[in-house]
Amino acid sequence: MCIKDPPLVTVIIATHNDEQDIENAVRSARRQTWRELEIIVVDDGSTDSTGAKCDAIAARDSRVRVIHMKNSGVSAARNTALESMRGEYVTFLDGDDLLSPKAVEAMMAGISDHDADIATCALTKERSDGSSFKNFVWPDGQTQVTEGISSVVEMLYATNCNTSVCQKLFKRALFDGKYAFPTDIRMGEDSYFTYRCFLDARRVAHVPEMGYIYRFNRESVTNKAENNLKFYDYVRVYDRIVEEGFASDDPAYVSAVLTKLVGQNFWAMMKLRADGLDHEKELDHIRRNIRRYRARVIMNPRAETHVRGACALSYAGFGTVNVIYDRHLFPAK
Repeated sequence: MCIKDPPLVTVIIATHNDEQDIENAVRSARRQTWRELEIIVVDDGSTDSTGAKCDAIAARDSRVRVIHMKNSGVSAARNTALESMRGEYVTFLDGDDLLSPKAVEAMMAGISDHDADIATCALTKERSDGSSFKNFVWPDGQTQVTEGISSVVEMLYATNCNTSVCQKLFKRALFDGKYAFPTDIRMGEDSYFTYRCFLDARRVAHVPEMGYIYRFNRESVTNKAENNLKFYDYVRVYDRIVEEGFASDDPAYVSAVLTKLVGQNFWAMMKLRADGLDHEKELDHIRRNIRRYRARVIMNPRAETHVRGACALSYAGFGTVNVIYDRHLFPAK
């Protein structure tokens, strides 16, 4: 690919206590075939050797810049990097994940070839047992392009990308001075940022490059076993999106948002039940959300079968939902 006057791309890596993985993560960014690159590593108050390892890398590569800050969460870390970035485009990498060598180049080609504001790539998920599987790979191997509100709809249904901020390349103009990561939400916070950017994007290019390697880490914030109240943040994200008002009256878009909200509510409900602690206030709010929107989800043929089924079962009571959910939909492994 040849782009005249290639723009600077920023890779933001927010990290906290990733001493076993951070060198590989930064190395994967440094090895990008796209040479116009700056890499901002934000050490979010690590208490292990993560910060020292990042400083050592920066001393060897002028493209790497390290910001050390008090532990404030991934949203604050990413916002700090956004405020200091120089690139015209930005992509995000978690401190325990990897980029394939051509990830940035492939996404930049998607943006250039299709006059897009955002590009996404396919990803590989690696489990801790060594197995892996691929997401967002389509048979024809061609770049898929979505436009306007349909980009948001397809993202919410995870047709060609997920709502994570990773495996995406964003044009800075989409969010600069307008959107940031919500610091009052510590899980699912990137869904909000991605959603807002997709709403403003004219066009999104989904390239077939296997560009992002997500490494399932049982010690990560998402997977660590503890008080599951943190999963309620996924409910708060979509509550906020609905409370801010729908950006379009397109019925397909409204249905997609409400279906995503209800699906996240069911998922959070099961997580809150799992730790055996008292989350009745949050569970009551979740049940009210589901009751309010379940009819809309049942009528939506694009909603996942298990979500539609859970909505239908909820008319018989949430006790019934819980029994069926545990035994058949998501049995314990």
